[in-house]
Amino acid sequence: MKCHLRALLSYLKQIEFDIINITDEAHATAKIVVQNGIISDKNYNDSLHIALAITNGCDCLVSFNFKHLVNIKTIKGARAISNLRGYGNLDIISAVALIQKGEE
Repeated sequence: MKCHLRALLSYLKQIEFDIINITDEAHATAKIVVQNGIISDKNYNDSLHIALAITNGCDCLVSFNFKHLVNIKTIKGARAISNLRGYGNLDIISAVALIQKGEE
């Protein structure tokens, strides 16, 4: 895994990042994620992570969090909320998939 982590960190250095703020809209969207049973209330930070990706127009959320984020229930639920709120498609993918794509 250390090799994968080094590859990921190397890849991430190539990306220009924007710092985003947590807004009332993001909190409202996170509550919708919880209310729809996509993420439990005890994992609110995960729902906020999804909401921030949605409300900032991200097309992809990359994570190693397989328990709460990178699973079919969350992926489909987050995509549905993103589309219903007019933000378009949001994909949630494994960081490992990003690494593998970069190594080809």
